[in-house]
Amino acid sequence: MELVSVIVPMYRGEKYIEQAVRSALAQTYRTLEVIVVDDGSPDEGAAVVEGIHDDRLRMIRQQNQGVAGARNTGLSEASSLRSLTRTTSGIRTSLRHRFPSSLTPRSPR
Repeated sequence: MELVSVIVPMYRGEKYIEQAVRSALAQTYRTLEVIVVDDGSPDEGAAVVEGIHDDRLRMIRQQNQGVAGARNTGLSEASSLRSLTRTTSGIRTSLRHRFPSSLTPRSPR
């Protein structure tokens, strides 16, 4: 199966990030990586992500660049040519209904 990268920009996402990441990791499509981009968030969202132990999960930290900058960082670090990006609040409800049918090809590097 083809690897899929799920990119989750996070800023002030402490309240939702655990549910968002666990939802992504719980997909029946198992060949995926989840990349959380901590966009300089001042809350404890990064600590929440660090508490989730799964080899398919990784976190990238950066100074705040806005959601577009966080998505771009995630896309540049993705191992897959297919990716799905979601905000921390949006992934918790929509990912189960849209993954993997909403996969979009990513431009080659």
